[in-house]
Order: sequence, then C-alpha cells, then structure tokens
Amino acid sequence: MANQAALESGRGVVTVVPLTTNTKVIRPFQVLMPADAGTGLAEASKAQAEQIRAVGVSRLTQPIGLVDESVMRSLEAAIRLHLGL
Repeated sequence: MANQAALESGRGVVTVVPLTTNTKVIRPFQVLMPADAGTGLAEASKAQAEQIRAVGVSRLTQPIGLVDESVMRSLEAAIRLHLGL
C-alpha cells in the first residue's frame, strides 16, 4: 500500500507490510502471498499485517510485482483486524 503522492514526489513515507517466506502457520492477521509472475515472488510468502510500518520513500528502489484484487482485499482485512478497525 502506498501514498501515490509520496511515491511520485520521492518524499515522505509510505506504509508497508513486511513479508516472510516462513509460511508454516498463517494467522488471521497474515495473508499468504503466491509466488507467481504477478507478485514477482520467487517463493510463497506471507504478509505480516502485525508488523505494518512506515518507511521513507527513499528506501524503496524498484517495484517487484503486484497483487491481485482478491489478495489486496485479504491484506486490507488483515490490517483492519490487527488495528482493531
């Protein structure tokens, strides 16, 4: 997820959800991310909404891939669950 204005200006911060390849257990606030050409992931990973954080735009280098709408909806739900929204 990113603030488009921050990305375009190269300033500010964006919100990120870290990934890990440890997919043994997927908790309700985590989302399985498939390894495919769309995501750009070499192996299946899980998004860890419980570790959501802001990072400076300058730390971002290049896009790796995209997630489809259903995965994004699952990620949004995991973030809402973690934040109690």
